[in-house]
Amino acid sequence: MDTAAQAQTRSQFPPSFLGKRRQSTASLETASDAPSSQRFRASGTTPEAVAGGPGAPVAHAAGAARHAVGTPELVGPVMMTNVRHYADGTRMGEIDPNDEDTRNELISFLFEIDGDDRAALASRFEPDYPPDAFDPRIYDGMVVAVKDEVIAGFMDYSETELHAPGQVAQINILVAKEHRGTDVARNLAKQVDEALLARGFRYKLSRVWESNTAQLERKHRRGWRPDPALTVAGDTKAFWIALDPRFADIPPPRRSPAR
Repeated sequence: MDTAAQAQTRSQFPPSFLGKRRQSTASLETASDAPSSQRFRASGTTPEAVAGGPGAPVAHAAGAARHAVGTPELVGPVMMTNVRHYADGTRMGEIDPNDEDTRNELISFLFEIDGDDRAALASRFEPDYPPDAFDPRIYDGMVVAVKDEVIAGFMDYSETELHAPGQVAQINILVAKEHRGTDVARNLAKQVDEALLARGFRYKLSRVWESNTAQLERKHRRGWRPDPALTVAGDTKAFWIALDPRFADIPPPRRSPAR
């Protein structure tokens, strides 16, 4: 999109379009929000069967499918590390939030989403926060998907402030409308799960609008547990799920009060 067209598009956005860290609460793509092992069980599909499916990573020589940790690579318009290549041409990796061009591309992606999504996304953030203030550096991590050299979606994660340190990460996901119903959301979730486990996290936290009955049903069906203490009446419901099956029936520990 050229500069003039982008400026015109941006002028259509309400001032609440974007928001601060941990303000986003409801996903615009929710096809795969359970940890990998639970997704396979819920669908009746084994990991081995999925590995050979159309969305599975392409088989390469040893080590070729995933780049070395910390090695930056320009993928389409964004700089990534830990890049994975999929058979449908999608590539995913953890972005370099310090790369200015990457930040600008993510802002552009948010400006150019489908009009129906725009209002839904605007309602996720506190009022009067300027759109250009979006900055991936405020999250603990973010995995981005690129298809046909443009951003197809992303999932961010940040440690919560209400639970024991290093235990629980809140996740948010946004996938472009044209890529819903594909493997983009599932693979983003899988790669984020792996990043969280590598960092020592044991749980994921997600929030869902009370009016989003379809998503609430999906949460229950996929093993997410409600957290009434974090539910905001008339607004959102909170859910948690264990990344490690050993903690599947153990609620996330709360942060100890300061003495």
